[in-house]
Amino acid sequence: AQMEPLALGWLDGAIGVDFGASDEHPSAVAVVMQDTLGRMWIREGWSDTGGNLAKIETTVEHFKRKYKVYKGRVDPHQSVLAQRLNLNVAIGGSTAGAPTEFRIGIANGIIEDGYLWFDADAPGVYDIWTSMRAMRRKRDARGRLVYGRDIGDDPGQAVLYALEELRGDP
Repeated sequence: AQMEPLALGWLDGAIGVDFGASDEHPSAVAVVMQDTLGRMWIREGWSDTGGNLAKIETTVEHFKRKYKVYKGRVDPHQSVLAQRLNLNVAIGGSTAGAPTEFRIGIANGIIEDGYLWFDADAPGVYDIWTSMRAMRRKRDARGRLVYGRDIGDDPGQAVLYALEELRGDP
């Protein structure tokens, strides 16, 4: 879907980066921008296997120039990559289920309000949409519902990091 004439422009934006080095967990980069009506648009996505830092850096720099978006968040386990990209580190850590739930809560609120939009014709956006649709909670050994970290969630995770930058605590 293209921007409607009613939307006058862009107010804000962020880049999300989920690092991955395997075929099952590729690296993913997403650009999310907020329009003047408050809608969050997923503008473009990219993913690649192998964890090539130079490719990630080139992609992020391209998105910064193309969309004039210079802030964002990176996978909480990748503080060195965040420094290299001049972006923030997402909240979290090795056993941190709560930060993932925080990000999911931000996304769910935006979705429930009807304010998450997908630029359907842009590169990588369909992959993000299918990734986000597949994200699920599962029961853990103690019977709690926890985020499942399924294969294929990487583009969706990149969006969650960008949304955390736009709507989460600094």
